[in-house]
Amino acid sequence: MPISSQSPLKYRNVMELLAAEEIERQLQRHPDENARTIDRAEAISYALNRLPSLYATTEEGWCWQRERAEQTLSDLISMAAGWGIREARYKNKRFTTPLPPASEAEKALQTLKEMLGYEDLSWDNVVTVVEQRLKSRAASSAISCPVPEREIWGR
Repeated sequence: MPISSQSPLKYRNVMELLAAEEIERQLQRHPDENARTIDRAEAISYALNRLPSLYATTEEGWCWQRERAEQTLSDLISMAAGWGIREARYKNKRFTTPLPPASEAEKALQTLKEMLGYEDLSWDNVVTVVEQRLKSRAASSAISCPVPEREIWGR
């Protein structure tokens, strides 16, 4: 049966989250200047290419895969994260065109990054960042929410 572009498959790789968390944990131990220069996407992708995939389609499967990885793969995840950070730090970028957003949601997030001028915006911190921006704007003047020049949600 062919995969329809109308019904997205619902599966996720637990290892993506674990690798990203470990890289963030290790970067917290780096001096601020060094941590800011690391391309996190490069570090994460490098680490993920050295780690097994752990896909899940249910919440129970997600929890099971995560627990399994934390119990049996934590040393490997830690090593791969370190390798990824080192590679991202010293990498001579030959390829610089980023991949386009994978979905409408990612397109919306990219648009928000541009509108807010906040390159580190993610789905994990979007609410906090928007709240902070709105509060600081409200403190300085009346809130006005300009209509973006291009459509955010891709409709």
